[in-house]
Amino acid sequence: MVKILMGSFATDLLTRENITLAIALWGAVLATYKVISDYRKNVRNIKVEVSYGFVSMGNRVGPNILNIQAINTGYRNVTLNSVGLILNNKGQLIIMDPQGNVQLPHTLEGGKSCIIYKEQSNLSQQLKKNGLSGEVTIKGFYTSATGKVYKSKSIKFNTEKVE
Repeated sequence: MVKILMGSFATDLLTRENITLAIALWGAVLATYKVISDYRKNVRNIKVEVSYGFVSMGNRVGPNILNIQAINTGYRNVTLNSVGLILNNKGQLIIMDPQGNVQLPHTLEGGKSCIIYKEQSNLSQQLKKNGLSGEVTIKGFYTSATGKVYKSKSIKFNTEKVE
């Protein structure tokens, strides 16, 4: 008796209308996926990260630095024009003569990254000159040729604990 009920239930589900509905839903899901996928491929997206580090010069360890890294997580190239730091969510410090593995302006290809760095002792002196001392909240940023600003998460920088 169970077989008979299952058989009639299956035949009730496999009607021409239900099959057409299933095909239409599948097509809508695929079309939505295609639209989202195409959109993501055309979006310019830069991830910015700020970290502490040091420069190595052969066997010697150089000065402590603050790295500002840009990572192109998109598929389209992005031209980066400037780099800097946002200080305590108020002012900005534009790095006018950046040191790193690229010269600005720089076209960052999809899936690639670049790093600009600032010596911590130099940064500490500049911040103190402008009235900021002790613990300062900083965010790194890059500005693109289109004017879009890409920012990092904030980190703490202590002007008094720089070696």
